[in-house]
Amino acid sequence: MSDAPLEHPDGLCPPIPANETERLRELESYHILDTLPEQFYEDIVRLAAYICQTPMALVSLIDHDRQWSKARLGFTDGEVDRKLAFCSYTINYPDDVFVVPDATCDERFAHNPFVRGDPYIRFYAGAPLVTPNGYALGTVCVVDVRPHQLTPEQIEMLRVLARQVVRQLELRRDVLALEQRLLTNEQEKLSLRAYLLSIEAQLVQVQQQALTDPLTGLLNRRGFEQRLQEEIDRSLRYNVPMALLIVDIDHFKDINDTFGHVIGDEILRMVAQLLRENVRRHD
Repeated sequence: MSDAPLEHPDGLCPPIPANETERLRELESYHILDTLPEQFYEDIVRLAAYICQTPMALVSLIDHDRQWSKARLGFTDGEVDRKLAFCSYTINYPDDVFVVPDATCDERFAHNPFVRGDPYIRFYAGAPLVTPNGYALGTVCVVDVRPHQLTPEQIEMLRVLARQVVRQLELRRDVLALEQRLLTNEQEKLSLRAYLLSIEAQLVQVQQQALTDPLTGLLNRRGFEQRLQEEIDRSLRYNVPMALLIVDIDHFKDINDTFGHVIGDEILRMVAQLLRENVRRHD
């Protein structure tokens, strides 16, 4: 089969399901198109070919304008033009297995490029992949280069395989949804943690601002009284002496009056820095 789009020579095109818009939306919800091969689906096509005694089999999905194969046996191309795909007919019969015993004798397919040319399809049988919501997304199908007939048992087994594929698609979608929820929950946890850390940092900053003088960065009266009480309690608890050092700046009013408050503020900051550099942190 060629990758290039081909036109049906007789202008015959498969009918479009009445629920096509909803069907395509359902197909998209499974996030299966253009995914890598998976062993489950590879096993399905081998089982289908073995049961029906055909050289070719597909697990196919009908997209907007193409047939895409999740798994294939005996075919080289992963997708073909939807207008030329036998499976495009199958999805119009969600309750039946669609069988073409000899494509050369069926006016819908006799002039199909894949019948008249490589791979010279003669026989086709497809069981639709019908979701719990009733949408036919694609098929499990078997193909032969010779006219063929299936027994009732083989037809039933195709239905069974199709149901198994739909269950796997459902399970796969559920797993993807669960993974997405877990990822979302993890992202929410990280966001919440970042928010809590931000709030905690803000609280620390607010507490620090409530206990320190904005000009010098030293404890203000409230902070001093709190720290003094802590030291008194510690002295009494452990029966150790404590000392209180009172520091004053001589003639500080004269400095403010002579040089202005800007210079006075700078002197206060310099004195505060000297105290920090010459007093232990826990004092």
